[in-house]
Amino acid sequence: SFVNGSTTITPSVGSHNLTVWAQDASENWGSDTEYFTVSIGDSNPPLIIWDSPTPANGETVNEGSVYLNTTITDDSDTSAFFDWNRSLVGYWSMDFYNANGVYDNSTYNNFGTFNGGLGTNNVVEGKYGKGLEFDAVDDFLEVNDSDSLDGFNEITIEAWVKPITGKRNSIVARYVYNYSIPVNDRVYELDIKSSGEVQFALSPDGTGSGIWLTTTNTVSNDTWTHIVATSDGVTKKVFINGEQDPTTQAAPLTIHSANIPLQVGVWNDSSGLYYPFNGIIDEVRIFSRALSPEEVNA
Repeated sequence: SFVNGSTTITPSVGSHNLTVWAQDASENWGSDTEYFTVSIGDSNPPLIIWDSPTPANGETVNEGSVYLNTTITDDSDTSAFFDWNRSLVGYWSMDFYNANGVYDNSTYNNFGTFNGGLGTNNVVEGKYGKGLEFDAVDDFLEVNDSDSLDGFNEITIEAWVKPITGKRNSIVARYVYNYSIPVNDRVYELDIKSSGEVQFALSPDGTGSGIWLTTTNTVSNDTWTHIVATSDGVTKKVFINGEQDPTTQAAPLTIHSANIPLQVGVWNDSSGLYYPFNGIIDEVRIFSRALSPEEVNA
């Protein structure tokens, strides 16, 4: 007869050997040794080099604009962005979290709290590192009201999503209204229609139906897709996988400010939850400026 056994060890990085000894009822001993090496797959951060014509560090530029140019090298797939004058007001990469929610990687500490059935068990493989899987019922992240999340006239909302289409899926929402109270705190909202088109809403004053842009192109089912919605105060645009959609729209000159929370994965109106997301969301970013096409594709 024989006995199968198992154990778990946590060795340090380096070379190791493991010997298993066994003794039978007649006091006969046997052994076998395995040799293995423990290494870390990718312990080096991306290499960032500033290239010409980027101004030198500390240089004074007497121009109306500057051109920033970088080369980024890494062994794995990477993405990059410029946080110009702290314009990145929210960044939920889904890689840094605790039992209560997801940390904001911007400088504004806009922590996203787990709600509904959402928790650490929903942390799955994302587009870059980890993502959050939403159940299309009541899962969402909620970020408390913050002055950093509105009060600007330009905006970019960005996310990587892997949606299960066939229903409307809300990605990011600060868009609350109720006709009977009334409440008119529409600010911004980004979602995917049941047929796959992307919808991007802004409101200049919180009232009315806002200004909605619906794309011509669609998002594929159960496929990682990069969605970026921008408004520079003149034109609203949506980029799907780096390509600007042919449908654009006149933008409001200003964007409404409101004392309401922000949701990721649902549209939490004053009367209930709408359009809970079905699928995985990763790398959610909000900027207080409109990214250029070059930045969208960085």
